[in-house]
Amino acid sequence: MFYAEGMKMERFGSDENTLIREELARVLTSQIFGGAERHKQILQYVVDRYLDGTAEEIRAKAIALDVYGYSVSEIERRETTVRVDAGRLRRRLDDYYTQEGAQNTVRIRLPKGGYAPSFEFLAGNAPNAEQGGGDHGKLDKTLPEPTPSLSSVSARKRQMFVVVALGVFFAISALQIYQWSSGPRDSPERSVSGQTRSAVFLASPRRLEAVNLAETGRDMIFPAIDPKRLQAALIVFEASIEADPNYFGGHAGAAQVLALSSLRNPEAELAVDYLDLSEKRAKTAEILAPEEAWTQSARAAVEWAAGNFAEARSKAAFATSIAPEDLHILEFDALLNLFSGNFEHVITVITALRQSSQRQSGAVFDNALGSAYFHSGDPKKALDVFSKAIQSGAPFGPISIAYIAASYQQLGQLSPAKKHAKQLMEGWPNFRPAPLFRNLFLDETHADYLVSALEAAGWEARQGPSN
Repeated sequence: MFYAEGMKMERFGSDENTLIREELARVLTSQIFGGAERHKQILQYVVDRYLDGTAEEIRAKAIALDVYGYSVSEIERRETTVRVDAGRLRRRLDDYYTQEGAQNTVRIRLPKGGYAPSFEFLAGNAPNAEQGGGDHGKLDKTLPEPTPSLSSVSARKRQMFVVVALGVFFAISALQIYQWSSGPRDSPERSVSGQTRSAVFLASPRRLEAVNLAETGRDMIFPAIDPKRLQAALIVFEASIEADPNYFGGHAGAAQVLALSSLRNPEAELAVDYLDLSEKRAKTAEILAPEEAWTQSARAAVEWAAGNFAEARSKAAFATSIAPEDLHILEFDALLNLFSGNFEHVITVITALRQSSQRQSGAVFDNALGSAYFHSGDPKKALDVFSKAIQSGAPFGPISIAYIAASYQQLGQLSPAKKHAKQLMEGWPNFRPAPLFRNLFLDETHADYLVSALEAAGWEARQGPSN
C-alpha cells in the first residue's frame, strides 16, 4: 500500500472502533475479496481515514495519490480509474453481505456519490445495546461521518504552528545562513505547475502543504557546501514528510541533503550515519515515485556519497533526461560532473544552456562553469565566468573566492591573488578546502591543484574548528 500506517487515532467509543476493525478484518480475509488486492487497499484506506477523522479529505484524487501511488502529474487523468474501481468495490461489498457476511451485525458500506464509508450496527450487537435476542434484520445504528475530536484539532493546530514557526525562522535567518549569496538569485522554474497544485489541493490540502515545503527545501539545498543551509533544508524536508509521508519529494530532498552532509563531514563515523539515513530516504522515494526525476537525482546523490561515481553519473543523467527543464536537476548534474572530473562535459552543457535561455543566469551553473574552466587549465576564462557570476547574483562564498584567488595565482597576477587569499582568510577563517575537496572530488589531484595554488597565493589554514 502507498499510504502511511501507524498514525491512526481512535475516533469513536472504543467498543465501536473495535467492532469496525474486526468487521474490516473479516471483509479483507473473505473469499469474495480474495485476490482483489486493489479493492482491499481502497477499503482499508477509506476506513482508516474515516476513523482518524479525515473522511472529509477522501476524494478520487486522494485515492489516486495515496493508494494507487500515482504521481501528482497523473491524478487528473487517473480519476476515472478510481471511480471505476470504487464502483466495483461497492458491488463486491454488496455481494459479501448477501453471501459470506449475511449474518454479520456490523456492515461497511461505500455510499454512491462519494468515497467516505458508512457503518451499520444491527440490533443486538451495537455498542451499549441491550443484551440478548437482537433482531438481525432491524437497523439499530448507522454511524455518520465523524467530526474531528478536540485532540485532532489540537494536533492540527500544533502542526500549523510548527509550519508557521518554520516560515518565520527561515525569514529571519535567511541572511545569516545564506553564506554564499552576494545578491538575489533568480527564482528557479518550479517542478510542480500551478495547475497541478490546484489539483493536489482538491485531492488533499495536506499533500499540497508537503509539496510546497519540499519545493522550498529544494531552493535551499544549493550551494551544497554550507552546513547551515543543509541543516535548514533538512528541517524543511522533514516538515514535508510530517505533513504527508506519502509525498515522495520530502524523502528525495532529505536523501540529497543527507548525502551531501555525508560528503562534506570530516568525521568518518558521522559521515557513515548520514549516508545510512540518506539511503533509507532514497529507498522510500523510489517506492513512492520511482519515475520522478527528483527520485533519480536523489539516488545519484546517495551513490556519489558512497563513492560510486559511475552509478551516480548514470542516475543524474537519467534524471536530466526525464526533466530537462528542471533547474535543480540540472544544477545537481553539473556539480556531480564537476567533482567527477568531467570538466569538458560541464563546460559544453552549461555553455549551451546559458546560450539557449536567460533563466539560468545567477544559478549554481555559473560557479560550476568557472570551476570547470580552472581545472581544465583556463584560469583566464574562469575569472571571466566568476566575474559575470558575481554581477548576475549567482551564489557566492568561500569556494568562489578560493577559485578566484587560485586563478589569479595561476595567471601570475600575484597582487590580486594575494588580496583575495587574504580576504578568504579574514572572511572565512575556519574554511578548510583541502579535506573538503578531497572528499568531494573523485580524483584528489584536482583538489590538490586548487589548494596548492591557493597556498601559493598566501592562504594558510588558521587554528580553530573546521568549516
